[in-house]
Amino acid sequence: MTALRLAPRAAILALTALLAACGGSVASTPAPTITPAPPPPATPVNASLTAPLKSETFNALTARATGTETPTSIRNATASLQGTASTISYDAATNTYVFSNPAASASGAGPDRVAIVAAGPDCYATACTVSGTAIGSFMRRGGDVTNANGFLYTYVAYANWHSEAAAGSDHNMTMNMAVFGATTPASGVPVSGTASYKLDLRGNQMTGPLGTSAGRAILPSFGGNGTASVDFAAATYTMTGDMGGVLSQAATTFSSSGKLSAGANGFAGNFSFADSGAFTGALQGWFFGPAAQELGAVFAATAPDGRSAVGTIVGHQ
Repeated sequence: MTALRLAPRAAILALTALLAACGGSVASTPAPTITPAPPPPATPVNASLTAPLKSETFNALTARATGTETPTSIRNATASLQGTASTISYDAATNTYVFSNPAASASGAGPDRVAIVAAGPDCYATACTVSGTAIGSFMRRGGDVTNANGFLYTYVAYANWHSEAAAGSDHNMTMNMAVFGATTPASGVPVSGTASYKLDLRGNQMTGPLGTSAGRAILPSFGGNGTASVDFAAATYTMTGDMGGVLSQAATTFSSSGKLSAGANGFAGNFSFADSGAFTGALQGWFFGPAAQELGAVFAATAPDGRSAVGTIVGHQ
């Protein structure tokens, strides 16, 4: 499984070894409200993400987490689905991708924004030059290893960009996770039959001091693989899979189930996983490719102890 590639930030975002499992009971949380996924707002300019690409503002779905890490706790941690609020665009003349969330960056100096000059078809195993109020990366390759480098998605990509700012001894942090690409037209989403998709999951937790290493607070990443079963006739889906824990440092599971949008490209449902406590939340996604060959979704979840998590799931038939 390919690890989530985050642009490094000294001390805070180093992906270092985490603490062993935290014990204790966890209180239950109310079931999240499931909001249907908004339909893709535009017809794709590029039929796929295979180069050469034309300039385009891509259809994209985003999830966002924010919080303040203090030496002893995490305060005001949030995780939410943002629908189509973020802008992801590509300039063919400069081979530059710009990822922008209208919400304020951790410093408050403008929105979370990063520009990435791609040195290859994606930022997997190639250097990315970044600038802006945030740092981040994007990929088309998943951890589903069907060749030496993993599976290269044709229609969907996933991204993260994040910012942090010191506030005395505390740190304000943001994390944006998105899926984007060549979405399926509504007429291309099947209305009968079933399909199975192999899944790649990537995410990040806001854990505060629960996830510290060598005295430093970090935004630990996690990843996993699984399967989605879609019943187009019944307009339902289920997802299940295995993932690595952050605090538990042990294998755990994730799951989601929900409904497909009627007469449109979209699906939405619950999302949950266990990691030294129960995370519960929601997921929104689209199908990608002319005939729904791939899918992409974002999720947001919280735990009763104050932790939050956001991430992406991409899949292919």
